[in-house]
Amino acid sequence: MTASRPDIIVFDVNETLLSLASLQPGFAEVFGTADLMGEWFARMLHGSVVSNEVGDYREFGTIGVEALLMLARKHDLEVSQDRAEGVVAGMRRLEPHPDVIGAIEALRSAGFRTATLTNGSTEAAAAQLDHAGLMPLLDEWMTVDEVRKFKPAQEVYVAAAKRFGVDISDMLMVAAHDWDI
Repeated sequence: MTASRPDIIVFDVNETLLSLASLQPGFAEVFGTADLMGEWFARMLHGSVVSNEVGDYREFGTIGVEALLMLARKHDLEVSQDRAEGVVAGMRRLEPHPDVIGAIEALRSAGFRTATLTNGSTEAAAAQLDHAGLMPLLDEWMTVDEVRKFKPAQEVYVAAAKRFGVDISDMLMVAAHDWDI
């Protein structure tokens, strides 16, 4: 049996294409170490899933600020709303992993259409993709703002396939997160 060629390759953005490493200095300043970044991001993802379940959609960045403030309270630290927002705003300036641009260029040279699908807001995703130099390498990009639910809600992937003009079975999702596939 031969696998069929996908009509479009769709990439997750945060951690898949873009590295969270540039957030480390902000976390080190707030928490005294960057070691809590993983726990923060997991809380952020957890918050998005809970948001889906309770029907309370809000921007991913807002959930990120809430997660950072929760983590600070857990560690008995006082962090202002403004400081938390400043740290989370760093997500708009993430750098691509070293192999990302070359890999997407190779896929495009091989005739693949490329796109992104992210939990980030439309405004944040535009800033991220522009800062990282990825916009010219994409045929399409979409955020969950259009559906007002976060991945991995099925509605998000169905809406992406519709927006990209393909059957969902002809869309290949690439993500660093096992729950996103």
